[in-house]
Amino acid sequence: MALKTKPFKEFGRFLVLSAIVSVAVAMRFLYAEHENWIYSRIFGGRTRWITEWGRFFMELHLAVTFVLQIHRLVFAEAPLWCTKFVENLFCQVVAPTECFVVFTFWAISLSIPGGVVPPREDHPFPMGLNLYVHLWPVVYNLVVMWLYPAHHKRPLLPDLLVAVAVDLAYIAWTFYVVSVDGMWPYPVLTQVPSLGKAALFTGSVMVTICLLFAFRAVRSAMAVRPKKHIKKERTLFL
Repeated sequence: MALKTKPFKEFGRFLVLSAIVSVAVAMRFLYAEHENWIYSRIFGGRTRWITEWGRFFMELHLAVTFVLQIHRLVFAEAPLWCTKFVENLFCQVVAPTECFVVFTFWAISLSIPGGVVPPREDHPFPMGLNLYVHLWPVVYNLVVMWLYPAHHKRPLLPDLLVAVAVDLAYIAWTFYVVSVDGMWPYPVLTQVPSLGKAALFTGSVMVTICLLFAFRAVRSAMAVRPKKHIKKERTLFL
């Protein structure tokens, strides 16, 4: 089964996605040297940071959505299973993870300076890369919800289970890499005792759940509403 689409609307979506893809590719090229300098020196590389998990999920969603959009543009239809996969990837993984990344980064950075990104005079964190990984995801989520507004209400439980599972998977991976080299991915985790770490990780799950509800509320507000058929009153002339 396929979903038929409108050509002009799909071409507009294609142009917007093309611009987003250009930004993602440009950021990769601009900061490739900085990222290689960081990730090549530690065990686990970029997977140590939840920011990079969210970035990977976001760029995977962007790539699949872009290919699917080209398919819609060429064939004027989209396979239903592909559309479902992209929707689930966005609602269950991309949006909750990226909302968590943005919220926790700015909350910790503003309350504990240097708690997330330690100051490095020899190799400072570029401002452009910082905004791309810690602010752009919110813009991306809003753009996706604007381009592809919801047409139906999603069940809560599957989205909740997957979002929490991703968070727990990152926590488990963090403990594993720390057991290998003893280095915590964020400075704030080195500044608190074991009880504080337990509180932070437990709080991260609760924050993920709260942000998922907030995301669902925004998505519902931006959803396509069914048109109400207004019955005209009969008059003498009609």
